Amino acid sequence: MKRITVIIFVSFFILLKGYSQKIEIYEEAGIKYAAIKSMELPANRVENRSENPDFYKTIQLFKYTDSGMDTEPIQVNGENVYVKRITRHPYNENNQTIKIVWKVSEYFIISPDNVCSDGNDSDGKNVGEKTMKWATANGYLATANTNSYTTASFAVPKGCAMYRGKDGKDEPGTWRIPTLREGSLIMIFYKELERTKDKGTDFQPFDLSLDDKKGTAYWLATENNSSTNAWSIKFYPTAVKYTSSLISKGSTLYLRCIRDIPLK
Repeated sequence: MKRITVIIFVSFFILLKGYSQKIEIYEEAGIKYAAIKSMELPANRVENRSENPDFYKTIQLFKYTDSGMDTEPIQVNGENVYVKRITRHPYNENNQTIKIVWKVSEYFIISPDNVCSDGNDSDGKNVGEKTMKWATANGYLATANTNSYTTASFAVPKGCAMYRGKDGKDEPGTWRIPTLREGSLIMIFYKELERTKDKGTDFQPFDLSLDDKKGTAYWLATENNSSTNAWSIKFYPTAVKYTSSLISKGSTLYLRCIRDIPLK
């Protein structure tokens, strides 16, 4: 398995003199979340995701099946349903017209605990499996586990798209999976994020492997140029040892979700 330390991907964040990211407490309707604010980065490295028309694609929603085959469209009042999903993208976007991973969200909150495969219900209770394959985490048909990011995609009601926030009141589709560089920021600040629990965020520690040679992995949205691999972030028992790495989309990993908070 290919392993590359996180500094490769985030050096442009932490080595820019005069710029910084910081951990904040975001409060909405009396509910507190840990947040990462990167608005002070140069304009070419940060954005309000809602203002980027290429960040999401609107695609048709289908019923979930393990294989992604033998499914059927979800309909409401006899009409097909269409939902937003992050535009599928590779980690190397040098030759891409649409750049998704190049920037990070200017301000985003992080789910305080691991998110299950079916998100959570209207009471905020986790629903589904604790670990899942890449397509499920991203809310795609399972066929996305074996096809390229350039392939036309279809959605299922799974993963971050079905997470409704701590109280279960957020609309489905409000939360999403982090991109590679956003995941890298979460890794850098994960101890600071965990410490926000004492400030009312209820932030739970990231799962750590008992084996220092095997990290505990969480899915990211970013894919490799191949059809079968995507990126993850890994946490190890030693706080200073964390990496981002490629892994088979068919692997079952944990999931944390984020929600963009526009600052304008």
